[in-house]
Order: sequence, then structure tokens, then C-alpha cells
Amino acid sequence: MAIQVLHPGVYIDETEPAAPIEGVSTSRAAFIGIAERGPSGVPTLITSIDAFTEKFGGPLLASIPYYLPLAVEGFFRNGGTTAYIMRVSTAVAAQVTLTARTGGATLATITSIADGAAGQGGKVAVTESSVLGAALSAAGAGTTLKTHKAETTITAVDATRRRLTVASSDKFQVGDLVILSQGATKSPRLTIASTAAQSIELTAAAPAAPPAGEWAEITTADLATGDRRIRVDVPGTLSLRALTPVGSVITVSDGGNTHWGIAADVGADSITLTTPITGTFAVGSTTIATAEFDLAITDPAGVLRTYTGLSTTPTHPSWWGTAVDDPYARVSVDLNIVPAGDPRPVAGQQDITGATNDDPVQAWENVRLEITTHLKALEPIDEVSLVAAPGLTDVNAQQAIVEHCEKMFDRFAILDAPKAYDIPKVLTHRDSVTGTLDKGFAALYYPWITARDPSRQQVVPQPPSGHVAGIFAKTDQTRGVHKAPANVGIAGAVGLEWRMSDIDQGLINLKGVNALRILPGRGQPVVFGARTTANNRNWQYINIRRLFLFIEESIQESLTGSLFEPNDLFLWQKLKRTLNEFLTRVWRDGALFGADAKDAFFVRIDEALNPPSTRKLGRLYIEIGIQPVYPAEFIIVRIGIWDGGAEVAES
Repeated sequence: MAIQVLHPGVYIDETEPAAPIEGVSTSRAAFIGIAERGPSGVPTLITSIDAFTEKFGGPLLASIPYYLPLAVEGFFRNGGTTAYIMRVSTAVAAQVTLTARTGGATLATITSIADGAAGQGGKVAVTESSVLGAALSAAGAGTTLKTHKAETTITAVDATRRRLTVASSDKFQVGDLVILSQGATKSPRLTIASTAAQSIELTAAAPAAPPAGEWAEITTADLATGDRRIRVDVPGTLSLRALTPVGSVITVSDGGNTHWGIAADVGADSITLTTPITGTFAVGSTTIATAEFDLAITDPAGVLRTYTGLSTTPTHPSWWGTAVDDPYARVSVDLNIVPAGDPRPVAGQQDITGATNDDPVQAWENVRLEITTHLKALEPIDEVSLVAAPGLTDVNAQQAIVEHCEKMFDRFAILDAPKAYDIPKVLTHRDSVTGTLDKGFAALYYPWITARDPSRQQVVPQPPSGHVAGIFAKTDQTRGVHKAPANVGIAGAVGLEWRMSDIDQGLINLKGVNALRILPGRGQPVVFGARTTANNRNWQYINIRRLFLFIEESIQESLTGSLFEPNDLFLWQKLKRTLNEFLTRVWRDGALFGADAKDAFFVRIDEALNPPSTRKLGRLYIEIGIQPVYPAEFIIVRIGIWDGGAEVAES
């Protein structure tokens, strides 16, 4: 904010430089597949293979393609640190619905987190309660609050008929609705505008006095249809605000009629409802109470957890949609249901039932058939930068994964070639997957590795994508995203489905299929390719495409704070400094080619790019050019005989 200079002196105007651009993470993977158990249809974050095994189980002795457990193990063994798991399952989780006391609409569904038989056999019990009532009872003040009733005598009314002189105004407040009376004659309801020690001023003039003389009394008016504010008598030892937070369900009752409402505002001794009262309630004989409930969940092992003082109102601090965090079951609340009357669920105990077990064969088929649905669930997770569905080699499904990465423009697909394919078929598969997807957002690896399966006690073929994703992550963390994730041993792989020769690799390498090799002197399989599936030579290397993704997303996220700033020279210079600083760091990390930073990149923001016509449209164009470092995929050494004056060369 600009300072005001009004007199001679020294003024301090504190400024802050533009926030530096922080590089985004590039090593968080998302895996899609089937597992023994665990959450299904929901991306679940894990940080170790132990966490995966605990939540999703380990390898299984089965002929069905449980590729996911060994793939995730390979990810962590090769340097991965964080992953999202999207488990696909046909199992149905046990559940129970809770209905409203009024109208019977379904308020919420309680579903076991573990599907199939593992989630069957729990129980849920609803018990009504009142937080305010419990506090009042403990204070010896009953279980409900009475609505405020105040009265005093009127000793004089001024000429405007708005100011009243009274014996005492202690129990009256601004906003109170009152009635003036003289014998059996009563005025309409009036509103108090202000109070003093022995005077009350009304917002409007009182009607003329009855023939018998001046108004004699002022009394709190009864509650009537349209009222929202309720004054209550609160014991001095209690805090109404603490016991009745905004969002509390309120009942107003005179013993015969009851009105249900929600607290929109709570004062020291008043409650304002979100909707008006319907009906008439006599002040002095009407009481109010809060209506909460307790939820007890018992898991199949008999462990009981109770959640007390819950509310069905989303604005309440103990709204059951967020206040219940149970390791056995989750509560899904239907926000579209707002029942009239008592909004709490019906009291009583119910069983959590209806589970069915998984059909892994069908589940694996669903990975293929419903891949777009599973990918849709990954879209909101901005941290995902690698996507793999280990063992999924269906052309349409792999195309969907690549399309997802191109659409999101912040992640890269790691694909498995079909199992036991020969080279001509692999090349045909690669061409079928690529099609028009030619922006370099995917890499294809061949052949499959072999790994030890503890469930079968033998070495089995395993798709390499999980292990390769771990190599991507480790290379990013140790060298940087600009380093090609290649010429690295595959931890956990004991061999390959078949060993290819240099000639074999020559056939697939230039077509964008990355070979896994066992090289002479290196017994462990090695990733020996770093190409994308793109035909466009600008994007033929994995590290080039991923470097651009890293730079683009880092810039996009960091410059969001400059939106709606004045589009002037000051902003241009500020952004140019920020971008130069970030790209200089990228260059120093070895990601850009050039002896000096000026040779490695440029940032242009000027009037040629942003003429007045462009600025009037609210647009700011920035042009950035970078010179990435390409991998040394082929090293050619020219060597010859040199006798000091002549040269004989072989090449």
C-alpha cells in the first residue's frame, strides 16, 4: 500500500519481492489394478510397500492377473516414495441406510470400508441426545431453556409515543418484541430500538393511549408466525454460544405444538433461526432445546466406537458428514435431503450387511472396460505425475491412459508391451496405441521382467511398468527430471521373459519401444531405452517431455497469484525476474544446455507481444524459450592413428 507523505521526515515503505517459483513434484505415481482387499474406486495414498500390504494385501496364489502387488513392491524397491492406488473390484461392501424421523427419507448410508466378507457383520446404533440439555441438567437447571419473559410498569410516555419511562429496563434488549397494555387493552407488537437505565425507546410510535389513561405495562410479546429471534433465560454459569453453536437443531415447544429450526446466530442469551417460526408460542410457558444424536459403530470384531453430540446440519462443527472418522465404516450423507420436522436419524440399532465377495476375473476385465471411469477419479489429484496400469495391454485401454495424460497435461503414462509378444507384434501394438497421440506423453517397455512371487514360491513373468515407475521417481530425486530414466538396473527383477540382442533392440528402439536388456557383465536386467511413443522428433525422449511438463506446471501454479494484478510494466518486470530466477535454477541443475544462462533460455514480455488491443482483453502474453539437454543415446568415438603430422581415421 502506498504511504502518505504529509510532512518532512523519513518514511519507511516495506516491499516484498515476487515469490520464487517452486518446482512441482514429478515422482508421484498412480497405479490401477486389482488387489486382495482395500478401498475400491477411490484413489488411496500410500507411502511404503508395508502400507500397501496392510491396506490392500499382498501377492495371491491365483491364476488371475494380480499384477498390482508385485508392481507396487517394484515401485518402492526401485526408489519410489509415494503412490496413489486405484483398486478395481466387483465386491460389494456391507452397508446400512439411516432414515429421517420425519418423512422417512434416507439421510445417509454407512458403508464398511473393507468390501466383501471382511466388512460384513458390523452394527450401528443411533441414540438421541442434547448437548445443551446435558449441560443444563448438570448445572441443576433442567434440560430445556425457557423463552424470555420480561415485564415492568410504565410511568410516562413522551409526546412522540416512542420513548417510555419505566420502573426498570434491565430485562429488555434491543430487538425485543413487546406489547404495551392498560388493563385488558393491548397494543400491537412493537420493537425496542434502545434502552437506558429507566427508559425504553421503540422503533415506531406506540398507538394512542386507551381512554382509561396512559399505557401501564410493557411485556415481552409471545412468539408468532414470522419471528426468527428467540430470547431465552440462561443460567449465569453456562455459555449459550458454547453449548449451542451455529447450525444447531433447535426445538421450540409449548407442550402441545413443536417447531423445528436451525440456529443461524447465537448471542449471549438469544438464538436467531434460519427460517421463521410457524404458529404461536406463549412466552413464559414455551421452552427450547437443542437436538443432537450419538452414533455408535461396532466393527465385525466387536470393537465399539461412539461419536457423540452429532448434528445433521453441515454448518455445525459436529456435522456427522465430517465428525465421524471411523476405521471400519464411512458415513455418506445426502445433502439434498432436508426433512421437515425432526431431521435426526431414527433411533435404534441396525446391522451392517449385504456384502458380496470380489470376482477377480471380472474385476480385471473391468479394469479394461471401465478404464476411463478409473482415470476420471484420478483427475482431481494434481500431485499425480506418473500413471500405470500394470499388465493392462489392451490397445483401447492404453490409448485411454495416454489421452488422460495429454488432457491433464501434467502426467506421463508408463505402458507395458503385451506379454510374450514377438518384435513384429510389439511394433504393431506400438503403432496401434500411438495413433494420433503424438505428443510424447507415454513410454512403452518390452519385454516383461521375471520376479519372485512369494505366494507361488516361484519366479513368474511380471509387467515392468511398476518397477520402471520407481526408476523414474528415483532418477527425478537423485539427478532431476531432465535425466533420462535409463541405463539403470531394475531392482527386484531376476530376469527377463526373453533376452534380446543388439539387432533386436535396433528394430524397436527407433520406433519408440524401450528395451529391457541383460547386458554383458551386468546380471541384473537394465532399462536400456528412453524414448516416448511419439513420432514427432521434438518429443521423442522421455526426459524432454517430462522436463517441459515440470517447467510448465511449476510456472502455471506459481503465477496464479498474479492474476488480476494491473497489467503494467511493473508486473511485466516482476514476472520476468521471477521466471528468470526459476529457469536459472533449472539451468544450474543441468537441465538446460548453454555455457551461460542467456544461452540456455530466454523470457520475453514486451509491448510487441502485448499491444493495447491485447491488454484491453485482459490478456498478458509471455514468451519463453528453453534449450533442453538431450540424452547421449548414441556415443560415437572416432579414433585414428596419429604420427604427429598425418591422421588415419576409422569410423
